[in-house]
Amino acid sequence: MALAFACTLESANAQAPRSGTACRGAVAGTYLATIRTEAGAYASRALVTIHGDGTLIIADSRQQQGVQGSSFSAEQGGYHCAGPRAIQAAVLNFGLPPNESVVRSDWSIAFDPATTSISGTITLIIFPGVEGVDPFAAGGERISVFNFTSVRVMPAAK
Repeated sequence: MALAFACTLESANAQAPRSGTACRGAVAGTYLATIRTEAGAYASRALVTIHGDGTLIIADSRQQQGVQGSSFSAEQGGYHCAGPRAIQAAVLNFGLPPNESVVRSDWSIAFDPATTSISGTITLIIFPGVEGVDPFAAGGERISVFNFTSVRVMPAAK
């Protein structure tokens, strides 16, 4: 599933930094996400760490099990604020042999200040091969759309 999480991002603009940093202070943090298929079936869990500098990293519980018979690498990407409590992100990872690929997931994330949680959608797009592959160009295969909810990871109260 190379849940190289995805949100709905204009792919032509996915690699270009966007202005607006109003959301960064509120959204920054680590979240434990539950990811489900569009039909609502469990897909995986993930640790989503959103940094205040416009980058994010993701560790997914299916990383070793993989998608379409291929495990996948760590996931890293960037985001821009789409409002005071919303971000759009493009996250990349690599599908490992035997199905080498570059995978882009587009994440659409909303932050809820009342629960300090994030939720949204992930659109997964796979580009076969690695060398010379542009994951922001047309030609990738849209595999699926996922929905996720989360809780913020916080230190235990003493």
